[in-house]
Amino acid sequence: MRSFISGVAFRAGDQVPVEELFEPTPEGAAGLSFYRARGLKYFRRQASSTQSMCYDSISESLRKSATDPGSIGTILVDVDLWHCSAEDRLQIFESLNLTGLDGIPVIGVGLQTCSAAATVLDLADRLVRTDEHRRPVLVLICGRVEPGANRVDNLRKTILSDGVAACVVTPQRGEFQILSTETRINLATAREKTVGGNSAASLVSGYGDLSSLASGICERAGVSPAAIDRLFCTNGSTIYTNFIADAAGVDSERVYADDVANFGHISSCDNLISLATYGDRNRYVSGHSYMLIGWSPYVVSGAVLMYSGTQGV
Repeated sequence: MRSFISGVAFRAGDQVPVEELFEPTPEGAAGLSFYRARGLKYFRRQASSTQSMCYDSISESLRKSATDPGSIGTILVDVDLWHCSAEDRLQIFESLNLTGLDGIPVIGVGLQTCSAAATVLDLADRLVRTDEHRRPVLVLICGRVEPGANRVDNLRKTILSDGVAACVVTPQRGEFQILSTETRINLATAREKTVGGNSAASLVSGYGDLSSLASGICERAGVSPAAIDRLFCTNGSTIYTNFIADAAGVDSERVYADDVANFGHISSCDNLISLATYGDRNRYVSGHSYMLIGWSPYVVSGAVLMYSGTQGV
């Protein structure tokens, strides 16, 4: 018994050149060349309310997937716990009410910063397959930086943006069949990060975690890494995407990195946003496999999907 992802939708903030983050003289500002060399050209600044962005994403996802709000059995929400405020969380609930999703159980997923997408899809898949009524699950992911907060994340060497992504996971045949999912937590690395451990050692362990995760989800999906059509990663920078592709055993030419320049890093939204933008610019191939990988400091998650060819994302 399989479940499917349909109606991938997102809203991102206004596109702003990264030069604006380096003042007063961008041309000679320390750090600007570092980030631009890693493919980060723009970031997204939220122009409308979190409520509005969530409402638009949810509404479009329900419309694209032809899902009636009343048929949804559960709502899964992931927010960036480091940056989303209490007001943002309130506005998320308000957006659910506005789209006719009031009274439906809401489950929050957190603690993973940038790698929650595949974890949320895994949970949605389990809920759909174990629900005796076979009701769809709405997935909503919110990445947000509070106004005035620093978007230049020197610790993770990335630039943070604002956006929201949504999709519906359903038992009915849809756009992408979920073949396999997995989340791995490295407690030793987590402890090292907490006490200021060696970053080089963390990269080594992260590479191993990513490699093992990719191998595992491919094996369970019955797909070789060499057969993955496109890999969608955490878009922290082109260093991120190349590192993940190498660890996963996927040729670098098949990693989709266009969104690094166009969007910057929108927390766990990256995977779903790239799944949508790639479909807008290219043709998905029926029966081909696609991989999602999210990379956080000590949590990695991934999924292998097969495009069913029933609809365009």
